[in-house]
Amino acid sequence: MADQVIVDGNRFIGSKFPSAVNDEQRTKLYDYTTEVGKMDGRKKGTTLEFCFTLVKSLPGGSPMLPALENYEVAENRFPHTSWK
Repeated sequence: MADQVIVDGNRFIGSKFPSAVNDEQRTKLYDYTTEVGKMDGRKKGTTLEFCFTLVKSLPGGSPMLPALENYEVAENRFPHTSWK
């Protein structure tokens, strides 16, 4: 695990190793990442990358596909959406 170095609010300039997180934080990060991976693993493949590509291809006002994907994976449902 390495820490990102961000300056000026949003500019990534590199990483620091080893990480400054403590053992408790490291364990929580591992546990959270494992749980997210289990949810995303149900979808398999490159679904997220596909969604990001479609977001760029769809007309304005279309539902955000990554958000739809998250609801479908995490909650087994789609939120109410409307097409403009």
